Amino acid sequence: MLIKIPKFIKKPLVKIYHFYLNISWRIRQKNHNVTPINRLYFPFANRKVHYELKTRKIKYSSLIEIYKINNLYKPKNNYVFYSPYFRSFISENWIWDFQTNIRKKRKNIDFDKKNTIEINFKKPVFFISSTNVYSYFIFWNIFNILFFIRNNISFDIVVHENLKKEISFNKNFVKFLKKYLNLRIIYLNPNRNILIKSEVLLLNNYLKFAPYKSNKIKSHYMVFPKEIIKDLPSIIIKNRKLKKFFGKPRNDVVLISREDSRIIKNEKELLEKIPIIKRIVPEKLTIEEEISFAYHAKVIIAPFGAAISNIFFARPDCALIRLKFKKINQSDTKVDLFSDYTKFEMMAENKGMKYFLQDHGNFHGISTQKNSYFYVDIKKIKNLLKKII
Repeated sequence: MLIKIPKFIKKPLVKIYHFYLNISWRIRQKNHNVTPINRLYFPFANRKVHYELKTRKIKYSSLIEIYKINNLYKPKNNYVFYSPYFRSFISENWIWDFQTNIRKKRKNIDFDKKNTIEINFKKPVFFISSTNVYSYFIFWNIFNILFFIRNNISFDIVVHENLKKEISFNKNFVKFLKKYLNLRIIYLNPNRNILIKSEVLLLNNYLKFAPYKSNKIKSHYMVFPKEIIKDLPSIIIKNRKLKKFFGKPRNDVVLISREDSRIIKNEKELLEKIPIIKRIVPEKLTIEEEISFAYHAKVIIAPFGAAISNIFFARPDCALIRLKFKKINQSDTKVDLFSDYTKFEMMAENKGMKYFLQDHGNFHGISTQKNSYFYVDIKKIKNLLKKII
C-alpha cells in the first residue's frame, strides 16, 4: 500500500531530490547518455502486476510505473526523449536494447533549441513507436495504450513519424485505434524537432527478463505481466464495433502461411489431406482481419513468426500448435524458430491456452532469407488435431 505524502512536505522533498540528481548525473555522465526514467522522475502512478509461468517456475510481482512528464524534447526521426532540465536522454525500460541503440546514434542527436517548435497539448500524450516487426508494434504500442485505457487515464496519441515510409501495419494500426477505440490521433511534422511543454505519458517496468530454462540461469527472455496478457484483450474483442465485424464466434483451424521465407513445401498436400484447415497469409490481411482470424480460431498452426502475437486477441479455449525444426545450417541466427519455448508460449500460458510444440524434421536455408523452407509431417498434425478438436 502506498503512503500519501502531504503536498507541503512532498514539494520541497522533490526539489531537493531533483537538485541532487541533476548535479550527480551531470558529474557522472556526459550529455546524450541514456538514463532510465525512474532515476530522474517520480511516477505519476504505480500498478501492481504479477509474472507467473508455472512451467518455468516463475512467480513474482512488480510495479508498473506510469509517468506524466512535461518539458520533454523529441528530435525528428527518433523515438527518444531528452530532458533539458536533467541534460540527459531518458529511456523506458520496456524497450529492450533501447540504450544501446541510442548510444550508437547519439552523435546525430542533439538538443537543437533553435530549430525546435514548442507545443502544448490539451491532454497527456502517448507517442507511437513504429517498427518493422508486427509483434513489436503490439508489445510497444498496443499493450501500453490498452493499459492506459484500463487504468482510466485520459490521453491522445501523437504520431511524429512518417508512417508512409514504414511497413503498412504501422499506419493501419493507428487508423484502427481511431476507428474502434475512438482515440484522438495528432499528426506532427516528422521533420521538425519538438519541445513538449505539456505532459507526455511514459511507461516503465512492464517487461521483465527471466530465465526461460530453469537449468540455465543465463537463458533470459522477455516475460509479460499476467494482467496484460489476460485482462487487456477484452478491450478489443468485446468492442461493439469490432463485434459487428467479427460476427458470431467460430471454431476455425487456421494455418499461418508464409510466402517469402519459412515456406511449407508440402502445404498444398497438407490442405488437401486436412481440408478443415484454413490458410491465411497475414501480410495480405487488414488489421481487423488479422485480429478476426485469431478471435475465430479453435486451433492456430504456425512456425515461429510475428503473426503468432495475434493469439493476444484469441479466446482462451484456442490452442496453439507451433511447428519446430532441426537447424542444419548453423549460420542461421533465428534461434526462436528452433527453440522449445518462446514469448508466444509465454503468452499462451498466461491466457490459459493449450499449446503444443511439434518437431517436423530439418529446416532448409536461412530462416530469415527468401525461399527458405521445410516439410511438415501431415500425419502428425492430423493426429494432434483429432485430440484437440
